[in-house]
Formats: sequence, structure tokens, C-alpha cells
Amino acid sequence: KMREEEKETDSYDEDDDTTTEMQRWLENTWNSIKKSKGAEGLERMQTMIDVLCEKEQVVFHTPRQRPYSFYLPGLKAQPFHDTSLFDFVNVLEANHPSILLELKKHLDPTTTTTSSSSSSSSSSSSSSSSSSSSSSSSSSSSSSSSSTQVDQEKGFQEYRGDGSANDKGTMVGNGQWKLKYMYHNFIRDEDNCNQFPETTKILDSLGDQILRGMLCFSSITPETHILPHYGPSNMRLTCHLGLVGCSDVDVIVGGQTRQYQDGKCIIFDDSFRHEVIHKGNQKRVTLMLDLWHPDVSLKERHAFEELMHCAMSCLDIDYFFHSLHVYRKYERLEERIII
Repeated sequence: KMREEEKETDSYDEDDDTTTEMQRWLENTWNSIKKSKGAEGLERMQTMIDVLCEKEQVVFHTPRQRPYSFYLPGLKAQPFHDTSLFDFVNVLEANHPSILLELKKHLDPTTTTTSSSSSSSSSSSSSSSSSSSSSSSSSSSSSSSSSTQVDQEKGFQEYRGDGSANDKGTMVGNGQWKLKYMYHNFIRDEDNCNQFPETTKILDSLGDQILRGMLCFSSITPETHILPHYGPSNMRLTCHLGLVGCSDVDVIVGGQTRQYQDGKCIIFDDSFRHEVIHKGNQKRVTLMLDLWHPDVSLKERHAFEELMHCAMSCLDIDYFFHSLHVYRKYERLEERIII
């Protein structure tokens, strides 16, 4: 087992020239940003950059927390965060009905804004429950078999990763995980946003707590297992607003387990080792967005945003993240301890 782990670690050494080139770009770009903003208040960011450029060695203080790209020292490290400490949560939860309705209308344009047709259908179904039961079973099976087609037609797609090429196609053990992106790698998808005008208006009103690196609808089918993995940075937290089908879906973060709930938000630090297990029987859909860790200062946020915008303006973002794989080396070496 040790030899296998060492082999996996050594495989990253093949890209040493690429890493050195990227580290040189990172250091030069960071020095320019620091000069324009002033070094005061950016000491933690400097440490993070020095680690990525391999001038310092990373020191992780919390078991099971191993972000693979950007680790800012000194942030409060805990798997789950109290949603009551975030003002925007009340806005999202209060707007759950309208966000869910807009999603349903997108997936099925015949959806109406009233429940009259639903209750009429319910009473009709109660008068012929036995025939509807077999029909329901057949319909469920048909729906399950065509879910991929429906998702593709409506613009849902496979998880595209947080930038690292290593994320793509490796995240799902069983089942399906599909997403409808409104932001990805800090880039707004205007077409998708225009398809959800009400939801986009709500999200745009949330202010600067929202990072807008990734913002999407996230859909997983029953029996899906999103495999244990780490997010790219401890500077961000992940929020899910449960929309529909959240019963019996566990999210396990840093060894702690919580369940999603329809109409409720859950906030966790995805730089901790985390996974999702769907034990229910209905497709689960959430609104997923990332937000700033509250301990990241305003100056640090602005400096990091400028760094990301510089990277996107002149680099392939996959290339950028994949080249800065310093933390992944540590992750491989310590994985046997974490597990």
C-alpha cells in the first residue's frame, strides 16, 4: 500500500516544469497586487503564496482538512457552520417556494403557479388508487431511465470540477450528479441566469457574503454516492438550499453527518474531506453556492478576487489549478492518517 501511495505522489512530479512556470507567474502577479494594495493586512495571503511557491511548507492544524490549492492560515476550522450567523440564509429560505417553482417550471413548462390542478389530480387519484399505484410504479421506472436525457435537454451537465482537472469524471461512485451552472470559476453564465430570472434576482441581492465562484442547481439521483474529496480552498464555505427530495440524503463533512432539508440551508467547509450519500427514493435538488469564510478580511477578499481575475484573463483556469498541486502532494502522503 505504501508503494502504491508513493507512486501516486510521484506522478505529480512529472509536471515540475509546468509547476515552476506557474509558480513564477503566481509570485510576479501577487507582488504586483500587493504593491498596488499595500502589504499591511495581507500577511496571511503572503504565507499562502509562499507555500504555493514552495518557499514555505504548509502546516495543517486540523485533521481531515486538506484544501488542494489555497490554504489561508488562521481561519476558524470546523466542518459545519451555524446558518443563523449568515444574514442571507433568511432571504434564501424565505424565497424557497418561488425558487422551487421557477425550477419546476423550467423542467416542466406546464407547471402552474397554483395548486388547484395538483389537488384536483390528488382527489381523482384517491378514487382510483389501485390502478394509479401500478401506473405510478411504471412511471417512476420510466422517469428514472430517462433522467439523463431530461437533464441534458434542460442544460444540466456533469460536475465540471472546481478548476482541477483531477476532479473531472472521478467524483461519483454510484448514481448521477448533474448541475445547472449560473456561475462557474467566477464566470457568470448569462444564458442560464436568464432562464431563472427570479432566482438570479434573489441571488444578485445577497451582497458580498457570496463569493460567486460557483453557483448552480445541483441534482443527484437516488443511490448516488459522491465520493470523499476535498474542495480547493478554506477561504470559502459551501451553502446548499434544499429545494426538493432532501429526505434521507446525508452529507458527511470531516467525519460529522448532517441531512439536507427541503426549504432549509446547510453550510459547511468543503476544504474538509466530505461526501454525499443518497439513501432516499426521490431525485434531490439543491441550490448550491459558495460564500466567503467570515474570517477572511475584506482586503484579503479583494486581493484574492484580483488574483483570480488576473488568472482568468491570461490562463486556462484548469491549467492554473492543476499546476498548483503542492497541497495534493501532502494530501497523498497523509491520506492513510486522515482515513
